[in-house]
Amino acid sequence: MVVADGVKDVHFEFGVDTSAAPEKGRNVDEFKSTVPVADEVIRSLRYAILMTSNAKNLTQGMASSICTRWTDAGGTAASCDTSNGQLYQLATGTLMLRNLMP
Repeated sequence: MVVADGVKDVHFEFGVDTSAAPEKGRNVDEFKSTVPVADEVIRSLRYAILMTSNAKNLTQGMASSICTRWTDAGGTAASCDTSNGQLYQLATGTLMLRNLMP
């Protein structure tokens, strides 16, 4: 099912806080790509979106570092294949959840 044209793959990571103690504050202890367990509180969301062109043979054999950057951002290598000459673009960002009730 196509949600948005040109989006090849999406990767999410949850920034979790493993301590709910009020005196500790609200911090991100680690980023996880799996669903957080009951004692972990989600404090942020990190995302990476891999987009691709519809047309092929646009790169004309020029090398690109986009697949390396995609895997560094947590994406799977199988999603990125530059052999067909498509153009790829990577968008990344982090959303911090603020104003959480105690």
